Parts: sequence; C-alpha cells; structure tokens
Amino acid sequence: MKFSDRFSVWSDVVRSASNVFVPSNDTWTVGEAVKVSVEVPDLTAPLVLSGEVWGCRAAGGRFPAGVFLSFDELEVSRCCLVLGLERTPQRLTGRRHPRVDCRLPARLLAPREAVAEVTSLSQSGLSLSIADPPDPNTRVLVNVTLPEGEPLTLSGVSVWTRAQPGALGLQFDTLDDATTILIASCVKALRAQESALPQRPRTDVLVADDDPQILEFVTRVVRSVGCSVTTTARGDEALELTRTLRPRLVLLDVLMPGIDGTELCQTLRGDTALSALPIILLSAMGNRLEQVADQAGATDCLAKPLSIAAIKGLVEKYLPKAAGG
Repeated sequence: MKFSDRFSVWSDVVRSASNVFVPSNDTWTVGEAVKVSVEVPDLTAPLVLSGEVWGCRAAGGRFPAGVFLSFDELEVSRCCLVLGLERTPQRLTGRRHPRVDCRLPARLLAPREAVAEVTSLSQSGLSLSIADPPDPNTRVLVNVTLPEGEPLTLSGVSVWTRAQPGALGLQFDTLDDATTILIASCVKALRAQESALPQRPRTDVLVADDDPQILEFVTRVVRSVGCSVTTTARGDEALELTRTLRPRLVLLDVLMPGIDGTELCQTLRGDTALSALPIILLSAMGNRLEQVADQAGATDCLAKPLSIAAIKGLVEKYLPKAAGG
C-alpha cells in the first residue's frame, strides 16, 4: 500500500482499521492472515502490518478486485507510533444533559487520594479542578459534597485531562435511579443560582493546532480584525476550552494530539449546547480535506498553507459583527 503522506494513512488505515481495502488480483480466503507493506515518503523503510481478510471482491465489476482487511488495536497503535499519529482510544460523545458551572468541594479517592473541586456538573459527568490529574481513560472514584452538605460518591472514566491548570473531565458510569434524580435536582438548583456566580471570560475564536507557528500566525490575523482568540495545541484541551469559553468560531487542525479534529468536530456536533457552533477544519491533506470535513460535520474547511486573506475571509463570513467592529 503506497500513500502520498501520513494524512492518507490516517484516513485509510487508522480511522478505518476494520475496513481497509487493498487492490489485488490474487486469490484470498476469508480469515486468512495477510502482511501488508505501508509505504510513505517520510519513512526510510516500509512499515509492515499484519491484518486479517474479512472479505474478497473478484474482478469484473465496476470496482477493482481486492481484499478487505481488518487490523487489531496493537497493529494500529504500532502504525500510529511509527508515523507519529495519535488515535483516540475511546469514542467521545457530546453532552446530552444540561450542565452548570459550580464550585463544590470534592476529594479524589481513586486512582489516588487528592483534594479537588467540582467546576461543572451534569447528569452524565463533571469537571474537576485538581493538581496532577490522572491520565485520560483512567478509572476514577470521587467523593463530592453537594450544596446541602450531602456527600455523594461517583465513579467513571476520565475522558480528558489538562496539566496546566490541573483539571479533568469525568464521564459517569451508569447511575442508579436515585443518584440520577439527586444529581438532576442538584443541577436544577445550581442553575437557578448560576447568575450570581462570577462569569468566566469568553473568547471570539478558538484555534487548535499542534504547530506553534500556525497558532502564532492565526492569532495575529484574528486579532488584527478585532476579535479575541484562545489557542491550544491539543484536541482534548480544545474540547474543554470550547465548553468553558463558548467561542463563537472554532478552527481545528485535523491531526492533533489527544483528539483529532474530526473526532472533536463530531463530538461538538452531538453536544446540545454547541451543535450550531461554526467549526472550520484545517489541514494540508489536499483534495481529501473537503470530503473529510463534510463527513465530520464541519461548517467549512481551509487548506494549508494558510493565508492572511483566507483567515480574514472566514472571520468576516462567520463573525461579521466582530470583524466589522
């Protein structure tokens, strides 16, 4: 399998690990083990992956003959490691329940004990402010003190973390009916008091890209048209910043550490509070970008290298009042 760049490998192998088509006129058997050579210009030697045939297509039709392969998690992880890609280990979902900002005392019980504070709460999860947060996809047990002083122990998985400042997002395990009712009541009461809490700063544009030069360039251009901008180099941080700062426009690189841009875009599209947010995907993947952006649910896309005119055009199109002011 020959690819023009790592974006093609990411699209055809990493994100489609269970449905990779390889053109071939040879005869194959379903269930047969196959070794595939992945060739990318950046690699000094081909990467050999072991897959399994789950389907075959003979010659003679509209589409080429070949085999459909699946690669297990180990092979995909090895591919990502060699090519410098990251794969989101767990499918994220948007928020389906109302969320409220708050300040509730808490204590982490597992994987270690630590003092924490709940900074947002919903029926499906919470955000914690905590020094040295555990890694993503870690099982977490936390004790929360509710507004009336009632302690509540909750468990779940950390779906994102941020080292500076220390924070994590926890997605709850399935809750019993009594706990669900208790949290829903708590959220309702806190939302009634929310207007009295200090308002968090907002931003016009959030830019997420792991290239510091691109972040600096986009920041200068966006500020030049009178808009505020917040930046991050990680997809998981971009998710939390979007939920916290509620930007009016989001620019996402397709390939980022933590969560890739397409996964993040799909997550935001499934969030009840953020589904209408204008989201622009950025990438140097050439003619693949438009298709990838469309499938991810993006509002628009912009090919790299970026230009001043193209960035200003996006801001003027999606934030006309800010650009005009």
